[in-house]
Amino acid sequence: ETGNKVAGLIWAQPDKVQNINKFSLGYAWGIAPYSELIALKLQRPWTSNLLLAFSLAEQQGADVINISWLLPWVAAPVRDYLQYLTYEARQGKGVVIIVAADPKFRTNVGLAALHELLVVSSTDHQGTLADASWGPAADIAAASYVLTVSQLPGRRYEMFAKTSSSAALVSGFVALLRSWRPELTAAEIQLLLSETGTAKIQKIPQGSEFSYKVLNAQKVLAELSNN
Repeated sequence: ETGNKVAGLIWAQPDKVQNINKFSLGYAWGIAPYSELIALKLQRPWTSNLLLAFSLAEQQGADVINISWLLPWVAAPVRDYLQYLTYEARQGKGVVIIVAADPKFRTNVGLAALHELLVVSSTDHQGTLADASWGPAADIAAASYVLTVSQLPGRRYEMFAKTSSSAALVSGFVALLRSWRPELTAAEIQLLLSETGTAKIQKIPQGSEFSYKVLNAQKVLAELSNN
């Protein structure tokens, strides 16, 4: 189900099923509709299954890997392979691996605790963290509770919420960046999104506060246009 919602958010092309043009009102287009989709189904997060999935993604030449599900624990072989994909794959350019942060302000663990991955938290429409965690490994927060093109019979759109939707939104944006500036490495893209993010302060129930950053797509594009 999550995979369908990710596909609806990134790859939707209404003109494939309706006789319309891309400027018609009432129809949503995906963030990166002309990017190529490599769909890999993972039913059980065993180490062998994870290694197989990531290996297939590499063999297919993936530029970006979106992971909108949570993994509470990462075995050493999986982490080693993820580090290789991030820093050495694609002739040293690396694969941008984008993962969802843990919801509900819990401590990020598993994939969402790995600094080498691009960890995405979620905000509401005002840019306030919404049912999402932040921590040392988190890089950026992005909008959640968005509408995605539905694959359910008789429905045009459905709600896509929390960090799963935020990670998919960032993945679509990064796909566009990689098509525009293919020379950028995965590490450079991760740093770029973090450094250009809009700084925010949020108070927590205990009375203290912490800072986080929200994706600023316009600033990212401006930065790349000047460099």
